[in-house]
Amino acid sequence: MSQEGINALTPADEAVVEARNALPFGRGNVGVDAQKTDLESSIRTRSVMRLTRDAEAAGHTPMRGVDADMNWNVLVAMSGRIFGAGNCREHARIASFAYGGLAQESGRSSEEKIHLATKAGVDHVWVETDHPDADSSPMVIDPWANGSAILAEDSRFAKDRSAVTRTDTFDLSLAAEAGQIAKATAEEALAHTQGRLQQRLASERPDAVPLESGRYREEVSVLDDTFARRVGQKVNTADPRGMLNVELEAVGVAMSLGGEGVKPLTQEASQIVEKAKKFASPGGMPRDA
Repeated sequence: MSQEGINALTPADEAVVEARNALPFGRGNVGVDAQKTDLESSIRTRSVMRLTRDAEAAGHTPMRGVDADMNWNVLVAMSGRIFGAGNCREHARIASFAYGGLAQESGRSSEEKIHLATKAGVDHVWVETDHPDADSSPMVIDPWANGSAILAEDSRFAKDRSAVTRTDTFDLSLAAEAGQIAKATAEEALAHTQGRLQQRLASERPDAVPLESGRYREEVSVLDDTFARRVGQKVNTADPRGMLNVELEAVGVAMSLGGEGVKPLTQEASQIVEKAKKFASPGGMPRDA
């Protein structure tokens, strides 16, 4: 990838991190998260979905001057932030709004658009953007899946472009404003309505979905399986020459990211290789890695 492509992916990857940090209890429909949190991820996600429905039914419009669909997107992000958990829809909305602000801070063109995207026959939503410096392939921001921001051509869900539909589109300023409103509204709710929020959580606990129910999903890598295998074979090679090439490429990546000096570059390159091995593993790099 070119230096421009790497630079383009940087705020996208930061948006992935921000979305996951905003939802510390994790994914409500993924088994490993339910196990780690003693079902709290599932309970909180059920509360998120109910709060979103209730707020919409009550006519709550946190963002003025936009249509009902945009306000619903803000409600989804707000509710996820309040309870700190969510499925792909909460992850995608929070990440798309975060990217708007981060892209503006990085000096992106105001003409850049952010899209929510889905794939035919797959119950999943993620974020895409067509930044021209990303080597012509759309960038994919998918914090629900394991891994970082990547190009669509390497993505598990977005690789087959003929099956992808973009459902919502925001410009950077609209997304950034929506993110600020969702975050501020969530913080206000957490500060002033803790009693009611705890009641909502308590009402969902009796209906918590047990781990053995078979209703939870396996966690998956953001990477397309074929691409992941190719990367995995390359970074896990036992051939000394092949490993040397991998390490030299990692040094190049470290330099492109601003590393300087032989020892620091070597250390950073080793970390990059280890991350690449985790990234290319079947389940992808764990969210807490």
